[in-house]
Amino acid sequence: MEGVRPMKPEGAKQLGFNDELWRTVELCWVEDRNARPVIGDICSCLADAAASWNMTESHQQASDPLSDFSHASPELLTPL
Repeated sequence: MEGVRPMKPEGAKQLGFNDELWRTVELCWVEDRNARPVIGDICSCLADAAASWNMTESHQQASDPLSDFSHASPELLTPL
């Protein structure tokens, strides 16, 4: 890619790709490897993002009474 990095995708925040996570990704692309984050910092950022995703998912499930059935096979959801 010769030093060219992708832009943050439009709508990424709605998918849980928050600004902090994007900054961490950009830091991983720094050419000077000594300036890149250490794995512990990356894991911490990912854990924070995952916690945010879990809270968002829990909120969506709480507001959607049918969400418990989202992974059910279609034949279980057909009317009797």
